[in-house]
Amino acid sequence: MGYFANIGEAIVSIAKGMAVTLRTFFTTPETVQYPDVDVLDPKMPGYKGHLKAVSERYRGFLTIEPNSCIVDQSCARVCPVDCIQMDGEKGPKSKAPSLVPGGKEMPKSRYLTRFDIHIGRCMYCGLCVEACPTGAIHFTREFRGATGDYSDLIRRCISEEEAARVKKMAAEEAAKEKEAKPEKKAEKAEGEGQ
Repeated sequence: MGYFANIGEAIVSIAKGMAVTLRTFFTTPETVQYPDVDVLDPKMPGYKGHLKAVSERYRGFLTIEPNSCIVDQSCARVCPVDCIQMDGEKGPKSKAPSLVPGGKEMPKSRYLTRFDIHIGRCMYCGLCVEACPTGAIHFTREFRGATGDYSDLIRRCISEEEAARVKKMAAEEAAKEKEAKPEKKAEKAEGEGQ
């Protein structure tokens, strides 16, 4: 009896598998024709399935808003995989707008000359986003990162032109400070002589 029971069980198992195959043969596929269909578009033109577009809260690649960054390096320090590299130059004092809801402007005296994110190392944990006091670093909904070259995985958020502009501005600010120091010393000496 065990022999015929095994044969019956095999026939039932094959019939169930074939039923699944036959059922999917007559249904419309739920495949998104990526990259022809833009999955960041909520309407996804050309797609008629049940899938939704990429969520607003999706953790895609990181990006930076240079005008809001105060170059305190809190994001680079908190990163567990060391995927953020940044450099800055001292410049004129200004205010950095906060991108955090309900946040206030922060004093800014340093400006970015380099901000590189290695997306091949990044584990998308969000610690850097939470650590940033101005909300300058944040996730995008972008996920298209396929490349054949490893060096393309390093996203350079500050252009060479912007870095050169900041370095020039920093040099001008340093020259102004250098000119102001002898004047302050002279004023101080004048005050002591009286």
